Amino acid sequence: MKNASSTALRNKIIVLDFSKFKLYKKQELLTPDEEKVFRERLKFLEASNCWRIYRGDSRSKMLERYQTGSLDEFNHKLFLLGNKGKFFLKEVQKKVKSSKAIKVSETNDTVFGKVFEMLWSVLSEKKYGNSVQQRIESFKLQENSMSDFFTNKDNKAVFVERLHGLSQKEKILIRNYYLTLLHQMDQSEYYPVSFFLSVTKDFVQAQKFTPLENVVEDDIIFFGWIPKEITPMLSNTQYQYDDSLNILGELGLPYYGRTFFEELKEFSLVGGLLPHYLLGYLYTKDGQSHFEINSNLFDIKEDNWIRNGFPIDQDGEFWETVRKTDFDMAYMWDTGTDEISQIE
Repeated sequence: MKNASSTALRNKIIVLDFSKFKLYKKQELLTPDEEKVFRERLKFLEASNCWRIYRGDSRSKMLERYQTGSLDEFNHKLFLLGNKGKFFLKEVQKKVKSSKAIKVSETNDTVFGKVFEMLWSVLSEKKYGNSVQQRIESFKLQENSMSDFFTNKDNKAVFVERLHGLSQKEKILIRNYYLTLLHQMDQSEYYPVSFFLSVTKDFVQAQKFTPLENVVEDDIIFFGWIPKEITPMLSNTQYQYDDSLNILGELGLPYYGRTFFEELKEFSLVGGLLPHYLLGYLYTKDGQSHFEINSNLFDIKEDNWIRNGFPIDQDGEFWETVRKTDFDMAYMWDTGTDEISQIE
């Protein structure tokens, strides 16, 4: 979600108004009763304590990633598996041993050494194009504590040593905090093998990452949400320093108050967008905006579904379905402990 198309080149921006969309479930138009249920649950979602999130992409690329040319099959796979970061792709796993890739639950000294080296590279080596380099230099001027610490190679050992003795949860919080910055610049060493998935709070920004509508109807925008009370173990939503990051001050480690691309209003989801929090997706067909709803929405039986997500049975054909996509592995979020682990 980095190389955005120019808004000036695009067709008129779609107004985010569900009354303007054709509403579908499993590629069939909703019945009046189903539409009533959908609108009631959408209204409840909009009034809930959560962030609404969007991700723009290419529909053809998504169909290729899920190894299908059929929207019916795509829907089945997407709403069972969700949308994952690049790290989980087969092509990435083939080269993972010689890359900067980091596993979702990995927090050893080698990992933090990698994090330091990658931040040093971005902040020290002037190897990027003018527009990106200007962003980096502006960041360094405004975030001089980050610049001073991570441009001094002697601090690598200091960085790693200060994290000794922390709990696994504390290490993951700190790791994700710094990796978020690396993930949000697509020219960093980490971005091509990142386990994060970029989303935005701004629907218009998400539109800018879809192919030009006047070229071909290849747009797709995923709609989802993040409950605000969940831990950053699921989504690293805070770029700015807050109480959860007081530990950085205690350790004498630097923090930042902005990203390189602040205007994108980006969230970096750990692992990806789980299908439980995926409302559906918007796409254009024959000049009309279609919205395909996650059919699991109609199976809700509990009041706390905003926090716990849609009910999805992943005990049956999950791995069989994974093998029929370009993904090579998955991750698991334990809703009881809020811990994330990688499963292969």
